[in-house]
Amino acid sequence: MRGVPRRLPAADAAQVDGIISAAVHEAVFGLLAVLDGARTVDDGAGRFELSYLAPEGRVLLNDPQAIGLHDLLNAAK
Repeated sequence: MRGVPRRLPAADAAQVDGIISAAVHEAVFGLLAVLDGARTVDDGAGRFELSYLAPEGRVLLNDPQAIGLHDLLNAAK
């Protein structure tokens, strides 16, 4: 039956949507936590910087003195 779409019952489709949403959130949260320095990917010798380069200058988006990007993600929920 290749090429024939299979439809899930509404309750099952909602459950699949919830699982996908949770997985995406966890992946993005993990990436932001690494960018913030809350999670390490090495022995902790370095850090990542995420910047926006505007005509007026450089803006550090993951400033260690500001709220973490991963915290902002959770606050937006």
